[in-house]
Amino acid sequence: MLALFFDRIGWPTSLPTSEKGSFIKSVLREKLKALEEFSASDSLPLRPGVEKFIDDALGEGVPLAILAAYGRNGEKISRSIAMKLGPERISKIKIVGNVEVEESFYGQLVLGKGVTSGLDEQLVREAQKAASAEKQRIAEKVASILKLSVDITASERLSLTLNVHNLHTSLKEYCLILTLSLLPALTR
Repeated sequence: MLALFFDRIGWPTSLPTSEKGSFIKSVLREKLKALEEFSASDSLPLRPGVEKFIDDALGEGVPLAILAAYGRNGEKISRSIAMKLGPERISKIKIVGNVEVEESFYGQLVLGKGVTSGLDEQLVREAQKAASAEKQRIAEKVASILKLSVDITASERLSLTLNVHNLHTSLKEYCLILTLSLLPALTR
């Protein structure tokens, strides 16, 4: 989309054609950084109706969780959301972060930490392959629901791994998971 934007309005005149790809990556990196900082700031309010929605869910006894391990600044953004929800609400909501994910048996198995001593190495490799296939399947399913394309790169592997473990850990106990959807929609 960014390339189409610059194709339409014009590229910076000092930018060589061969550097368009790196320029777009740089702009996207800066945009992501600004979005993460803005999302975690106190100036961004919760979406209208979120507090009532959460109160209704808690009133009905629906367990709630906030996924904090989904991205680089997930913990920071989750803290910001927790502050906005207030201590009474947040005391009833589970925040699932990197620590919970890494300490879960599922996380240890897939990340290959702490479970190899009693298992045959081949079993561990097969479990990791199965987990990778499951991650890809889940990513593709979510992408199709959201009408997105899935492009998993090597640099994103740990982040994706933690996201899948985080989701799996949360889904075992919680019916409703809250993430950045609590924040107002931002122009992309």
